[in-house]
Amino acid sequence: MMATNSILGGVLQLVDMVIVGFIWYPFLRMLDKQPDSVL
Repeated sequence: MMATNSILGGVLQLVDMVIVGFIWYPFLRMLDKQPDSVL
């Protein structure tokens, strides 16, 4: 993560979190539909 002392740094971090969330959400949903015995 790039650390900056400006509002832009916080916005970039939030955008990065949202992008990672959208990327991981389908995978987490697929894992959710599988039996618990897999874990």
